[in-house]
Amino acid sequence: MRRRPVVDEGGGEKWLLTYADLISVLLVFFIILYAMSNVDQEKFEKLVGSLASAFQGIGSFAGTSTVQGSPGGTGVMARFTSQVEQTVTRGGVGTGGSSSSKIKKDFQYISNQIDELVTANGLEDKVSVEQTAEGIVVNLAGDLLFLTTRADLRPESYFVLDAVSDILQNLTNDVRVEGHTDSIPPQNEAFPTNWHLSGARALSVLQFLEQFGRIDRDRLHYAGWSDLRPFGPNDTLEGRLSNRRASIVILYPDESSASSARGLSAGESEPAPPAEAGRAIEPAAGLPGPTTGAGEAQSP
Repeated sequence: MRRRPVVDEGGGEKWLLTYADLISVLLVFFIILYAMSNVDQEKFEKLVGSLASAFQGIGSFAGTSTVQGSPGGTGVMARFTSQVEQTVTRGGVGTGGSSSSKIKKDFQYISNQIDELVTANGLEDKVSVEQTAEGIVVNLAGDLLFLTTRADLRPESYFVLDAVSDILQNLTNDVRVEGHTDSIPPQNEAFPTNWHLSGARALSVLQFLEQFGRIDRDRLHYAGWSDLRPFGPNDTLEGRLSNRRASIVILYPDESSASSARGLSAGESEPAPPAEAGRAIEPAAGLPGPTTGAGEAQSP
């Protein structure tokens, strides 16, 4: 009597192989998603390198291409690595690329606004914008803001600071207000040194931005640099005029390197303002106009 052939009706454990492969792939996939959600470029590249090493020579991740028509290909993992590197280079992953894109966009916006202000009011030599390692800097000439060796703002400068405040209100970055002088000492009792003068002037601008410009005080701080960061030589009148300025620095932390940040922390100091500096933004009515020619021996 012939035996009936044994038919496999299922219930074996061969499906576990496919299931285990699927779970492994899903695990790797979600690990990558989690890592990409909060990692910077350096960490992401390390992750890609580790995965490439781990999967080297295993199944379809081996060096032989699995795509038909691609003889001598580099394998799935290598192609994935190449695509990731291109994405990182374009700034699609991490903070560096997106930050660079934002600062370029903001610089264009700020430059356009300042250009309109300058053109409409003939301030070509008084207001400028530049991009530095720390962010975007709006430079305001000292004689536009202050009288000679004084730290109270000229009323004629209010509209300029109002315009800058409007720009800052559309941003969320922290802001550092800097005061700069030339190398000639002030030679008066209110400001014995350029440290006092530069710090008091920076504080005056900061107080205007906070009180009248409605900029959140948590975003603001100031620094007095004396004559340590000149624009031009101090042995010429033109150079000294360019060095007397207030700078409004819109900070982009991702743009500054760790070394420059350490240098700033070491070099920046907040000089104690003189007694009258706290009322710098409340000039008396009928303030005299700017002097011409006089006071060159003292730093305006």
